[in-house]
Amino acid sequence: MGLHYVPFVFTEQGVAMLSSVLNSPTAIKVNIQIIRVFTKMRKTLTDSLNLKL
Repeated sequence: MGLHYVPFVFTEQGVAMLSSVLNSPTAIKVNIQIIRVFTKMRKTLTDSLNLKL
């Protein structure tokens, strides 16, 4: 329908793609931090799911 809006969140793959476009030192640091957060979230989620089983 042609609706366009600003995303509220990014996927891990989206952040990885964004890091290939943005090359400023600040953008690189922020992207590294975001990827680390995604990694920690995935590990925490996996650990908590394993505890429930």
